[in-house]
Amino acid sequence: MYALKKGTTLHQRYKILDSIGQGSFGIVYLVHDSVEGKQKAIKELFIKEFCVREENNHVAIACEESKQSEYEEKFQELEKNMIEEYRVLSQIDSPLTLTLYEHFHAHNTLYLVMEYIHAHTLDDEFSHSILPWKQTEIAHLLRELCQVLAPLHQKGYIHSDIKPSNIMVIKAQSEDSRLEYRYALVDYSNIKSFKPMKRVQNFIGNEAFAPPEYKNERHFYASSDLYSLGMVAYSLLAHIPSPPTYYKREDVKIESQFQKQIEAFDIDAKYQEALAKMTALNPKERYPSLSALGKDIQCKKPLIAPLILLPFIAVVVTTLSFVIIQPKHFVKLDITPKEANITIDNHPFDANETYPQGRHTIHIEAQGYEPYDDAIELPREKSKAIELKPINKGEANS
Repeated sequence: MYALKKGTTLHQRYKILDSIGQGSFGIVYLVHDSVEGKQKAIKELFIKEFCVREENNHVAIACEESKQSEYEEKFQELEKNMIEEYRVLSQIDSPLTLTLYEHFHAHNTLYLVMEYIHAHTLDDEFSHSILPWKQTEIAHLLRELCQVLAPLHQKGYIHSDIKPSNIMVIKAQSEDSRLEYRYALVDYSNIKSFKPMKRVQNFIGNEAFAPPEYKNERHFYASSDLYSLGMVAYSLLAHIPSPPTYYKREDVKIESQFQKQIEAFDIDAKYQEALAKMTALNPKERYPSLSALGKDIQCKKPLIAPLILLPFIAVVVTTLSFVIIQPKHFVKLDITPKEANITIDNHPFDANETYPQGRHTIHIEAQGYEPYDDAIELPREKSKAIELKPINKGEANS
């Protein structure tokens, strides 16, 4: 185990309650702050590739001597990124931006203290979603994230690592007590300045959502974040976890298929145009700013009521903290013979009724045929052809 043990105290005030997230570059802990008497989250810099935990809890680099200098430089770079994350976000006063409290060094590594709240990632949401997202859902997501990014871009920085696992889905309550959802970006450890435009040193991120300039031109633009947002929207509309990477799209045939897919999405023409513009391979062909995109995805009426804003946090929580409403499905049964009594879960079957995902028992009886018992697994099986076995006449007369 890489994580610190439960009960360990950090900085003489933060008692570790649990390890709630681990990634390639860090570990997130749920802690109790004995000074303020409330729960918070702490991110520890721990690079899984070459870091080890010593008996005294110190973090050390374990590698061949030839790699020591390279790995130390990488560790220092990520440490610098975390401090920059704290410095920049501490200057942003917005209820849509996560709250960072402090950072400190201990055990030969860096710790970042932040606010904690139950939430789950868009990756989790995707894994539980059966159908592609609708236009209204995509528009709401984009508008929310544009609001989150706006103060960051105004200060000349981009997130640079927008992907489903860095987008949090947060439960909120509207003024009329309806359940609503808000979206927040997390993990700002890769924020980069684009004023003045800077070169990319080392690419860190998911290539499926990263724009080509990160590797080809090795530059950052304000529109780089818009490309990543567009690819997130594309993956949700296409219902695929990982969209085509930019280097695959450089193939004319694949790019043509990519554009045809956008035209095939069940969204208005203006949204198709907006998505194509966001995901343009050439940065100069994209929207120049968040505000320019915002004008094209506005609605005459808000999709959600004004919300009682909840604080946003940068915590990857691996379990869902609230019930996800699961879609229901129609079931088509092709039975031979046609005249049969069918029950699903001990209730008469109705072809016009929908059933929730999961396993459902089927029982069929028809005169002159053997009873039939089976099950159907939704949504994997939405239709089933069943041919009943006639009763042997000899057996029937015996």
